[in-house]
Amino acid sequence: MANIQTEAIAVLTELDQTEASSQLKIPEKSEILTLAEIQEKYPQHWVLIAYTEEDEYLNVIRGEVLAYSPNCDDIYDYLPNLNGRAVAIEYTGPIAETEEILTLEEIQQQYPHQWVLIVEPEVDKYLNVIRGKVLAHSPDRDEAYSQFPLGNGKPVAIEYTGPIPDDLAVML
Repeated sequence: MANIQTEAIAVLTELDQTEASSQLKIPEKSEILTLAEIQEKYPQHWVLIAYTEEDEYLNVIRGEVLAYSPNCDDIYDYLPNLNGRAVAIEYTGPIAETEEILTLEEIQQQYPHQWVLIVEPEVDKYLNVIRGKVLAHSPDRDEAYSQFPLGNGKPVAIEYTGPIPDDLAVML
């Protein structure tokens, strides 16, 4: 397994510094960890794992951390450097999803002037959000969009709860 770590470090050092994220980190030493150990060692980070053991549902049991970052985009941007190697990406922080279903008006009141990621939204025939569960929220648009993988394949919507400027155009 040390070979994987060496290759990962070599690939990162070959990247042009303008391409490499300042938040992306490569562990200093190579070690095989359980998923629980990874979650404890890299709290609230996106972690790229070369898995060495998985369960019958293909969930990671243990593996080697190749890279980690608080920003999921760093990890996804790094993937092409692995030349198709089988890896898993795990988020080690809490998932903010609430079980409470809120109307859009309640979401706007509870999260003013924020970008809100809504999981399994109920929408009208024009695809306007009526209600849903809040998965994540942030005043920073990019941070909210970076949380899309937390939806785990469920339908999601993003809403901005502040006023929309009159001169703003949105293309879908």
